[in-house]
Amino acid sequence: MKRLKELDSLRGLAALTVLFAHIITLFYRSKESFDQSKFLFYMLYTPFKVFFSAHEAVIFFFILSGFSLSLQFYEKQSTSLKTYGKFIIRRITRIYIPYCVALILAVTIVFRNVSISSDILIGHYLLIGSFNYVAIMGVVWSLAHEMRISLIFPFIMSVVRRVYWLTGICIAFALSCVASYMAKNHAYFDPQLPLTNYYSTLHYISLFIIGALLAKHKDALVKMFNTQGSFSRLFVLAIGVIMFTNIITQAPSTPSNYLNDWIVSFGVCIIIIASLSMKNFSKFLLFTPIHFIGKISYSLYLTHLLVLYYFMNHYSSYSTWLLTCLSIVVAIVVSALMYYLIEKPSILLGKLLTGYKPMKNALINNQKKKARAV
Repeated sequence: MKRLKELDSLRGLAALTVLFAHIITLFYRSKESFDQSKFLFYMLYTPFKVFFSAHEAVIFFFILSGFSLSLQFYEKQSTSLKTYGKFIIRRITRIYIPYCVALILAVTIVFRNVSISSDILIGHYLLIGSFNYVAIMGVVWSLAHEMRISLIFPFIMSVVRRVYWLTGICIAFALSCVASYMAKNHAYFDPQLPLTNYYSTLHYISLFIIGALLAKHKDALVKMFNTQGSFSRLFVLAIGVIMFTNIITQAPSTPSNYLNDWIVSFGVCIIIIASLSMKNFSKFLLFTPIHFIGKISYSLYLTHLLVLYYFMNHYSSYSTWLLTCLSIVVAIVVSALMYYLIEKPSILLGKLLTGYKPMKNALINNQKKKARAV
C-alpha cells in the first residue's frame, strides 16, 4: 500500500494550527486589550483564521484517520478475527503508548506540584471513558474518541465497503442527527464533560465515514478535479479553505449544533483532493520541513500544551513575543524527541507484534529496486 505523504504533511499543518490557537488562548487572551485588537478581528473573520482553527483541525484529524485507516480494508476486502486483532494491536501501540508517556511527563514534570485525584488519573489512563479531560491534558478528548472508534472501525468498514457513496453520507448524517438529539436531551448530556460524552463519538464516527468514503472514491475525484483548469482548481481550493475555517457562519460547533462540523468536513475533503491533484500544492506539502512537521504531528499534538503550560507557569514575566517564539521552538524539539524515542519505536512494536519481519521486508524492497534498475 503506497503511503500518501501529502496526508502526513496536512496532518502536520493541522497540528501547527492547534499549537498556534493554544498560544493565542494562553498567552494573549488574558490581556484585556486583546479582545478589542485588530489581530483578533483578522484571526476570526478573515482567511487568516486558517492558522488558528483548533477545533477545525481536530475535524481534519478525524477525516484523515478515516481516510488513511480505510485504505488497508479496501485492499484486503475482508475482515477476519485475525486481521481485526492485528488492527487493534497496531492502533493501541500507535496511539496509547506515546499518550501514556506524555501523560507521565505531564504528571511528573509540568504538574508535579499539583494535587491530582486518583479518579482523574484513572480516567486519563483508561482514555476511552468519559473523564475530566481538562484537568491534565486538554487535547486528550479527541484521543478518547479516536480510541473508541478504532475499536469498532473494522466493523464500520464492513458497511462502508458495501454501500453506495450517497447511502454512506446519509448514514453518517443520521449518526450526527442522533448525537445532536442526545445532546439536547438532558438524560444523555453531561455538562461537566461536554467533549468526552459517548454520544459525541456517534458524531465523530460520521467524520471517519466521510474520510473512508473519500478514500474509496479518491481516484475518481482526483481525475474529476484534474479536468478543471488551473484557475478553477485554485478557486475550488479557496472555497475549501473558507469552508474549513468556517468564517462565514462563525457559529460555534457545540454538541447540539454539529452542522458546522459538516461544513468544515466538506472543506477538508476539498483540501485533501487538491493535495493529491495539484502538483505545486503537493510539492509544497512534500517540502522537507513541512513533511517533517507531518511526521512528528502526533507527538506535537500530545506535548505542545505541556510545553505551553511549563513556559506560562515558570516564565510568565518574559515578553509575550519571546514566550511565543521559545514555545514554538521548544514544542517542535520536544515533539521530535518524542517521535524518534517513543512514537516511532511504538509503531515498530505494533508491526512486530502483528508479524512484521523487518529483515524480510527490507530484502524484498531491495530486490524490487534491483529489478527496476535492470
